[in-house]
Amino acid sequence: MDLEVLLKQLQHHEGLQQLSLGKVMSFVNRASMLKRDIMQPQHPSVPVDEAPETLPPSVSHFLSDSLGIPYQYMQDCWSIFKDVVWDHPSAEESKQADRAAFKAHGGKRGLTARTIYPNHSCCINPLCTQATKQVPIKKEQQRRVVIFTTADGACPAWSIHLYCAACKTNYHNNFSVQNGVHTYYGGVPDLLQVGEHQFIENSLVNLWVDLMLTAWVSATNCARTYELSEERRGSDDLESEEWQFSSKLTTENVWDDFVLLALLEDHQKRHVQLQLPHTGKQKDRFTMAMTARNERIVHNGQPEIKHYCDKCMRTYRTDDGQRYKVEAAVTDGLTIGHPCCSTFACPIPLGSNRHRFCGSHSHLHLVCAIVGCDRPVVKHAKTIDGKITETTMKTCSDPSHQEMERLNKEQSQANFQLSQKLMRQNVSHPNDAMAEKRLIDLVDLEDAEEWFEVDPEDGCVRLFTVNNPGATGELDALTSLQVPCPSKPDTGNRKIKAQFGRRRTHNEQIIVKTCGIICSRATFLAPSMSIGSEGDPS
Repeated sequence: MDLEVLLKQLQHHEGLQQLSLGKVMSFVNRASMLKRDIMQPQHPSVPVDEAPETLPPSVSHFLSDSLGIPYQYMQDCWSIFKDVVWDHPSAEESKQADRAAFKAHGGKRGLTARTIYPNHSCCINPLCTQATKQVPIKKEQQRRVVIFTTADGACPAWSIHLYCAACKTNYHNNFSVQNGVHTYYGGVPDLLQVGEHQFIENSLVNLWVDLMLTAWVSATNCARTYELSEERRGSDDLESEEWQFSSKLTTENVWDDFVLLALLEDHQKRHVQLQLPHTGKQKDRFTMAMTARNERIVHNGQPEIKHYCDKCMRTYRTDDGQRYKVEAAVTDGLTIGHPCCSTFACPIPLGSNRHRFCGSHSHLHLVCAIVGCDRPVVKHAKTIDGKITETTMKTCSDPSHQEMERLNKEQSQANFQLSQKLMRQNVSHPNDAMAEKRLIDLVDLEDAEEWFEVDPEDGCVRLFTVNNPGATGELDALTSLQVPCPSKPDTGNRKIKAQFGRRRTHNEQIIVKTCGIICSRATFLAPSMSIGSEGDPS
């Protein structure tokens, strides 16, 4: 129906002449959502492809109350706009039409269905001279991004940064940047920026958190599930649509968003603004903030530490009239080991999970890995295609020590050993890139306790392994790779230990109240009987 016809009809209804355009559009949208409800009570003779003449009372009352239009004008309003309502597409049809229009005509003009701006158009720096003038910032920078959403999948978008030249502050959607520091605005935004060109909906991140807490779904499987849903939706990869960035969600994106959401919620509860470095690698950007939060929890306890209820606390009165209370809690250790410095009970974290030692003990990489041997490691030089490459071993020039390293490397590369490591680490999809990268890391991780014995008769070196109590899960002890020598003396050969891979922390110790509230947690670097000892009990 033409707009001119609608305006002429409105002239004959004085009660509707004061309707705003917004109310008219809302009337059309809401009434179109109720087409089946409008048609169902009509007489069977009314055609389903034409708008009926009257509205059911329930629909009339709903539209009147929700739009603020008097009920007595509702039938007149329906008579004028019924054909518009009946031809109006559904919400899903409108969304698909809009996406198709932007895809066909918006890309070449730098327009997308969604554009991400800062929440304010003026400088908000209280020290800036332009902040008091409230002059809109017009200097901008655009970049292509991808928004990962719950309902619409991966969507192309433009992210707009506003730059205030007076105070040299760059305003993004989540934060402002000044002097190399990200300062988040406060609260938790609807879109969380996890990369230079990646945003993720807050609702999607909370869904992943729920899956992790209730179903123990890994970040890798969260990303894979999202990818499968995209394939089922039939979404095209954005790179194939000549967009600069892919619609593939990575495990790192999931973890970064998980950490960022936790930090933002923590700062929101304390009414402070989160600050992160603007430079450096993405994986290191959250480290200082995470460390500060963990140290605060260690010193002050979890927020739930003050919790009490009838399930975890009892009060009683003694014979002398004094009233006392008693709280019950259970402490236990979860044998979930994490890579740590190979120096016994060293609390300094590793710079990378591929390192054997922390920064303070990195010089030990050049010392023989056999326990008790302090000789320097051997370096071999090879010439390949005219280039000299140097390989650093983990043992010294002692032939028996080098044989121990060879046996250790041989076992680590065995197929059955890799399958055991994968099972312990719960890598569900070893064929993806993340699992392959993780598989390389696992080869150098001490999952089992091993020792070597040297036969005094023939100098034969044998390797023995048993399950490490600090490793994840309970597995059967692994048998020796070689048959024990029948000439072994009754007193036994001397056990020789080595540290070829990284150590694991022993366990995560938690204190749980009897009602289920976790009030404290700490990492045990070594078995409790050994904590505080000067030497390595192994």
